[in-house]
Amino acid sequence: MGRDIEYNIYEGLAKKYGMSVAQAKASTANMVQMAREAGLEYNMDTLILTNTFDAHRLTMFAKKHG
Repeated sequence: MGRDIEYNIYEGLAKKYGMSVAQAKASTANMVQMAREAGLEYNMDTLILTNTFDAHRLTMFAKKHG
């Protein structure tokens, strides 16, 4: 399984939810605004998508070894 993802967050959301990239950007902008109001900073334009398989494996390894 590859670790590099060849699309950005907007393309991924558009495909997953059956919407246009423009709709995905608008939806994401709304989420970013809600996060900002909660004191969080989401930088969706610079987000790097990746496969989290290895992160989950590391978590399970750490749990197993205390």
